[in-house]
Amino acid sequence: YINDHKPWSLAKDPAQKARLAAVLGTAMDALGTLSIVMYSFLPQGAKALRAALGLDSSMAWAELKRMPTEGTALSEVPRLYPRLELPKET
Repeated sequence: YINDHKPWSLAKDPAQKARLAAVLGTAMDALGTLSIVMYSFLPQGAKALRAALGLDSSMAWAELKRMPTEGTALSEVPRLYPRLELPKET
């Protein structure tokens, strides 16, 4: 979704402000949903993601209605898990 809609390009065009807000809002909603879904098997990662999104630590579905509003400052999302380096195939 992010690669298809290219918010970094939309941000450069003032005429695309509404579209940029829609793309980023959709991404935020998806990440908020993901944080709740992943809580049962990756609780620490889910909590770190919610903290970075500016959400409280509640993992209730009702919390999806409390997504950050426009102008909310987000923190940098820490690397939740180390990247898995696979051996190169020959």
